[in-house]
Amino acid sequence: MSFWSEIDDLIDKGKTDKSVKVTAQELIDIRAEMIEDKGKLEALEVEYDKLREENAELASIAGNIEQQMSAMQEGVESQVASQIQAEQQKLMEFQQQNQQLLDQNRTLTQKIQEMQLVQEQMVSREEVASKERQIAALNLNIQELSNQLQHFRDNQVSKEDFDALKFQNQQYQQQIAAGTQQLAALQHQIEDLKVEVAHKDKKIRELMEPRAVMTPSLATSTPSLSSSTSTGFTEGEEIDIGLRRNQCPKCSGLKVREVEDKTKIVSYIPKVMYGHKLVCQTCRYEWSI
Repeated sequence: MSFWSEIDDLIDKGKTDKSVKVTAQELIDIRAEMIEDKGKLEALEVEYDKLREENAELASIAGNIEQQMSAMQEGVESQVASQIQAEQQKLMEFQQQNQQLLDQNRTLTQKIQEMQLVQEQMVSREEVASKERQIAALNLNIQELSNQLQHFRDNQVSKEDFDALKFQNQQYQQQIAAGTQQLAALQHQIEDLKVEVAHKDKKIRELMEPRAVMTPSLATSTPSLSSSTSTGFTEGEEIDIGLRRNQCPKCSGLKVREVEDKTKIVSYIPKVMYGHKLVCQTCRYEWSI
């Protein structure tokens, strides 16, 4: 029986006060085990110190990360606040632009009314109705923009609505650009009408000038002259007006094609309907009808 087995047997029997014979080899083995256990204990102490240093280093890293996260959070909040302030500034600029559009629309409406009084006998009802539809469409568009502006004024911009506000602001800028193009197209049409009115006034003044009395030999041609001047213009003048409409005002070319004018919206109901313009196939010059 070995030394340790004998010790275990005495412990089980409760005879721990009994002496036990120990050999020198057993003591040597015990001492070797103690030395080995001591080495293990020292290794564990070294490992414990190393783990404690690593734990302190991890705690320091965690503190640094926490500081960085706090700084990043402050930076994000500052950036969001700056973006919101920039969007609010853009919204104010949009309001100013919308007010300018309203003023321009009122001025344009007054000019069109003045033109209608001047050219009441010269412009066809279809053209007047077309201009009225365009003005009504513009007024409707401006009214919608005004309602949306009022909605934004009544609701404070928050961080959650930031992305939605940015997207809506882009849509409003596109609508402003479209409205500006429509106003420019209407202004161009008014200029064309002024030119046409001036030309017709000139023709009327020429027709109202006194002419020489016809000789009896020309009496037989009187009916044809009456029929040709029933519209206020001679046959040659009517043909000339028709040619000028289909003649390029830039290069005087006659290869003219009528296409849709995407900048001239005639109606939104039941779908978007565009006006038309003329394009010269020779020099690619464009002008409104």
